[in-house]
Amino acid sequence: MKKTKIGLVALVLAGALLAGCAGSTTASSESAVAPAASPSGTVTPRTDTQSTATSTAASGSISEEEAKKIALEHAGLTEADVTFVHVKLDRDDGRLEYEVEFYKDSTEYDYDIDANTGEILSFDQDAEYYTPGQAQSGAQSGQITQDEALAAALAHAGLAQTDISRLKVELDYDDGRSVYELEWDVDRTEYSYEVDASTGEILSYEKELD
Repeated sequence: MKKTKIGLVALVLAGALLAGCAGSTTASSESAVAPAASPSGTVTPRTDTQSTATSTAASGSISEEEAKKIALEHAGLTEADVTFVHVKLDRDDGRLEYEVEFYKDSTEYDYDIDANTGEILSFDQDAEYYTPGQAQSGAQSGQITQDEALAAALAHAGLAQTDISRLKVELDYDDGRSVYELEWDVDRTEYSYEVDASTGEILSYEKELD
């Protein structure tokens, strides 16, 4: 009789142990595959906000077409008037800038435009072998023309237009100031002048024998 009771107790204990192990295994499996839930109990999909922010920062606030339009309006030209070399987005000192370059006849135009604000940071208008009296663009309100800058430089040098050859005229704008840079030859002597584009003042000059 005692042996029978002992056997029954052993069977009950074994059954209880088996049931406990099965429950533990099930719970572990469920916890392993359950998706992470937010405090509200709903599963929130992951979004890559960092990638989106980086993409926005890399593109700037204005488009290439807007940068081209800003440069053309400043130069007093239309897209049909010019041949574009490139419009390139670049970073300089941590600032995004569009570099815009185009040609009109023998004149080359280079612009640096802030990609976020559209502000013209610098521009360069380079006329190779400029012919006095030719149609001009790029001079803004309150600025003298290329011909007026040339006249000021020639008067300072004591020369006439007929005395010179290989004339180059370049309009530069940087650090808030517009300057005409002029170069020409008289025989074997090269003249270089910088003329303030707002006042016509001679800023610097150089006379060098080749």
